[in-house]
Formats: sequence, C-alpha cells, structure tokens
Amino acid sequence: MTLDVRFSGNFAYNLRVSTTLNPLLFSQLQQGIANPNLFDRQVPNPYYGVLPKTSSIGSSPTIKALTLMLPYSAFGQVSWDAAPLGRNLYDALEVKLNKTSWRPRRAQLPTSLYLLQDYGSQWFPKLLPLPRSGREI
Repeated sequence: MTLDVRFSGNFAYNLRVSTTLNPLLFSQLQQGIANPNLFDRQVPNPYYGVLPKTSSIGSSPTIKALTLMLPYSAFGQVSWDAAPLGRNLYDALEVKLNKTSWRPRRAQLPTSLYLLQDYGSQWFPKLLPLPRSGREI
C-alpha cells in the first residue's frame, strides 16, 4: 500500500487587468439597489451651455443622475486598460492511495483539491471595495 501526496502552488502578480478610474462609491451603489430609479432619473445638466453642444454631456439641458454621481462626471467613463494590478493564486493538492494485493488486481483511490483565487484591481479600495473571488472543487 502506498500513499502519494502532491502539492503545487503558483502565485502570479502584475497581471494586466482593466479597471475604471471613475467608479461609483459603494454607498451610492447601495442607494441604487434600494431605489432602482435613482440612477435613471433626469436632472438639470450643469454642463449644458458650458461644454460644447457637440459633446455627449453638454448637448442636452437634462442628464441622467448616474452621470453626475461619477467623480469625474465631465469626462464620462474613464478607465485604465492593461493596468498591472491583477494577481492570481493557484494551489493544488492531490492524494492517491494505491493498494496492491497478492492477486494481480490493483485498487486506486485518487482525489484532488484545488483552490484558485483571482484578485482584481484594488488600486482604489476606498472608492469601491472589490470582493475576492474563490472557487473550490
């Protein structure tokens, strides 16, 4: 009877991810969940007449409230593509029990477990805390 135990681990960092530089605050997201119409309501546009009418934000006298809730509302959606902020952690464990009897039969009981965790961008944790995702099989 033999017992084989194997472990493998890998940690990668500075992986390229996309992240927004103009997110809503977590408290604003909670308000939007409590009141689904909060983001869609039309409010007076403070950029109307200030920004050129050819821009998407300065073209109408009213604007969605969601647009004005963003920290950099005059610029729309601001993002950072290929930011070196991602991390990945992979751990695996394999256990195998082999039992050989005096007869020419062999019994095996293999099992394996792995844990994969992807960490998204945590560059702006005070603006929007991102949950860590993990899967176990």
